[in-house]
Amino acid sequence: MSFIVAADSPTVQGVNVTLLAAAIAAGAGILAAVLSYLGVRGTRKAAEIQRDRDYRIRQLSELYGPLYMRRKLSRKLWRQLPGIPDAIPGVTKWNLIDHIEEIKGEETERRRLIVERILRINDELTEIIIGRAGLLDQFPPPESFEAFLEHAATLRTYWDRGKNATGVGYLPFPQRMDDDVAATIKKLRAAL
Repeated sequence: MSFIVAADSPTVQGVNVTLLAAAIAAGAGILAAVLSYLGVRGTRKAAEIQRDRDYRIRQLSELYGPLYMRRKLSRKLWRQLPGIPDAIPGVTKWNLIDHIEEIKGEETERRRLIVERILRINDELTEIIIGRAGLLDQFPPPESFEAFLEHAATLRTYWDRGKNATGVGYLPFPQRMDDDVAATIKKLRAAL
C-alpha cells in the first residue's frame, strides 16, 4: 500500500480527502433537509388530524349531542299526552296540534305543563339548529331539520292562540329528524 499525500491536495489511497469530506457534508445536509421536511410534514399532518378530531368533538358536544338529548326528553314527554297506553311518536295517530283546545280547557294543568316543556325544548332545538348551523355535518341541512323548524314555529303559534290547527296544512313532527341525528352521531363517533 502506498499513501501519496500532496501538500495542496490530501488523498488517501488515491481518494481526495477534501472532496470526500465535501460529499459527506453535502449528503448529511441533504439528509438533514429531507428529515426536517418529513418532520414538518408529519407535524402538519398530526395537527390536521387533531383539528379534524377537535371539530368532530365540537359537532358532537355542541350540536348533535344536545339535539339528541333534547329530542329524547321531548319524546318521553309526548308519550304522556295522548292518554293512549304505549303511545309511540310517529306511529300512534295523535297530533298535539289537533288537541290544543282540549288540553288548554282541562281543569288540571298537568298536560298544559307537559306541552309547555315540549315547546321550551322545541325553542331550544330551534336555537341550537340555527345558532350552530356551522357545525352541521352536511349542507344543505337535512330536510328533516328544515321541517322541524317549520313544525316548531307552527305548533308554538297555534298553542299561543289556543286553537287547534284542524284543516290547516300543518306539518307534523318529522320523525326522520331523530334518525338523521342518530345516524350523524354514529358516523362522527366512528370517525373519532
